[in-house]
Amino acid sequence: MTSVKVPTPDRCEEYDTEADIFQHVSANLSEQFCLTLTAPCCNGPLFNDNVFLGDTEAALQILEGTYCYPSGTDPATKLLLEEADITYSKLSADEIAAYVTTEDFQYYWQTANERISSSYSGLNFGHYKAAR
Repeated sequence: MTSVKVPTPDRCEEYDTEADIFQHVSANLSEQFCLTLTAPCCNGPLFNDNVFLGDTEAALQILEGTYCYPSGTDPATKLLLEEADITYSKLSADEIAAYVTTEDFQYYWQTANERISSSYSGLNFGHYKAAR
């Protein structure tokens, strides 16, 4: 991110220094991160079956397409999870045995160049560092 435009009552202000960008974006990000907990998938029977880590039997059933969604499940959430089933069904059954130590993981992210995009999505390492 090289600049950010912030709406004001009269117009939009543009900020391009690291300190200004951080100051004006951090409040919005904090609000967005808190809103995550109000998403339909973060409460109710679906959440109770899967919790945060999704390492439950229900999560495996979702990936295998055998999960019975509780009545009242948010339609967009259900559609997203059904897409996860389709993606999962296309994955190879081969497993790759790999172990990354905590130190290696932290070193990688601490030394990663934040200005380099890490995927076609255009997200850069700074996005992922902010999320950890």
